[in-house]
Amino acid sequence: MIKLLLLLLLCFSRAISAIPTPLNLTRNHFMATKALYRVADGVASSIDAAHCTARHLALVLRHGARAPSSNDVRLLQQLHDDIQSHRDVIADPAFASWHPRYSLDNAMLLTPLGADEHYRIGLRLRQRFASLFTRPYTPTRYRFRSTHVSRAAQSATSLAFGLFEADGIVGGPRNDTLLPVFVEMV
Repeated sequence: MIKLLLLLLLCFSRAISAIPTPLNLTRNHFMATKALYRVADGVASSIDAAHCTARHLALVLRHGARAPSSNDVRLLQQLHDDIQSHRDVIADPAFASWHPRYSLDNAMLLTPLGADEHYRIGLRLRQRFASLFTRPYTPTRYRFRSTHVSRAAQSATSLAFGLFEADGIVGGPRNDTLLPVFVEMV
């Protein structure tokens, strides 16, 4: 049984790797756990939608870029401490004055880049599927679901802001309007 599963897995991975990709990018640019969503910006779809009408849009998205885990933050802090303890033998002042950008307070949280990634995805979706977003937002018409992890809910909110940016009901700081969107946690 295990040999059969391994054979199927091998066949599946070869079939996936044989699929051509645009711009000679590998599948990892789009599917790897560390890839940024912006890698796909500007990649044209191969779908000819001239005679098609969108009726429904369902997405499954991973959270946007996040800060390192608490373990990684601790390792960066330890590296910083090691550098500081050997500061007298480090010739490069820029290296000697290096500090980690992350703290335990923001470990694994969505970064501004991660929020911006999902915001831009929302903008592109609204532009491409404008006919699906002609009616005003209501939580029953447009559903957003997220895991209980804050970075996933923040990503969903950022996506919604891109989708409904011009439809807000709350005054923003730059005379723009924000739309509070309900994100169901599962």
